[in-house]
Amino acid sequence: MSSQTEFLKRLADGYGRCGCQPGRDRVLLAVSGGADSMALLEGTLELWGADQDHVAVAHLHHGLRGEAGDADAEWVHRAAGMRDIRFIGLQADVPAVQAEQTGTIEETARRVRYKLLSAAALSQQCDFIVTGHQRGDQVETILHHLLRGSGLRGLRGIPAIRQLVDGPLLVRPLLEIDRSLITAWLRDCNIQWRTDETNSSSVFTRNRIRRELLPHLRQQFNSQLDAALIRLARQAAESVDCMDDLAEKVLRAALLEQQSTSCRLDNGKLSEWPLPIVRQAMSLLWIWQSWPRKQMTFDHWQLLANAVVTSSPRAANFPSGIVMQRDYTVLRLFRQDDASAD
Repeated sequence: MSSQTEFLKRLADGYGRCGCQPGRDRVLLAVSGGADSMALLEGTLELWGADQDHVAVAHLHHGLRGEAGDADAEWVHRAAGMRDIRFIGLQADVPAVQAEQTGTIEETARRVRYKLLSAAALSQQCDFIVTGHQRGDQVETILHHLLRGSGLRGLRGIPAIRQLVDGPLLVRPLLEIDRSLITAWLRDCNIQWRTDETNSSSVFTRNRIRRELLPHLRQQFNSQLDAALIRLARQAAESVDCMDDLAEKVLRAALLEQQSTSCRLDNGKLSEWPLPIVRQAMSLLWIWQSWPRKQMTFDHWQLLANAVVTSSPRAANFPSGIVMQRDYTVLRLFRQDDASAD
């Protein structure tokens, strides 16, 4: 099978797994100008065929790379014009946003990106936002989360489908496609792409994982490391889904009151369950409350679960200004008004 045939077949399969139907659904493609996003753009146009009015391109200038960022934005704008499809130029000052928040510059850029893409998709009446994350990105993410000490939820890696807050579905149809096939297809089709020089910088952790750690592990420990990490992610996803189903039932049965910044739970109903289920229920509660979880470590979740099951401690503070107070019957959690979101 030629690279052209194989790539388009696998891209179509990826869209199918995401529930996105070529030619019918309206999609907003996040295009940086790099190889993955240009393959996404050209491949999507091939699949959508005559229905290219259902395809739009969005490019975000993060305000991180000066003239190089300006050049990328102009290049993607011209690429969309040459293909006669809608272009939405987005701009943000990520360093300024990051200065007022916690977390890394990478995390801030990600939050800003999805917020602006969501607003753009709604304005363009798009059913889906589509990004160009591919299999290599998945492998890097799983290993990154493993090194950070992530729990099972983090070991799932990048989800193929994600519901954005106040926005459409975000989908990643390239997620099971190797970068080698992507670049082979681009070269066979004579499609040009941009190279982001920051991808070679050792400042960013993900770059060091991609350029230094993964090659070392493949060469010295396991040549099939990528496949092993992908299997780990799938198993983690299955385990988390099963535990989430049970945790949701436990949480709904225990929930006494829920408001935007606080909630109250029946501690007696929660304490009937083993610690792992209580931990999972608390993690799910953070999602329901839209409270930041990146600063929450395993020790935080364990402390919270212990407060439920063993009655100690009776009060504790958690990242992002979350406060826990407990008596014999009720567990109360609330976010302080002066807490800054991360």
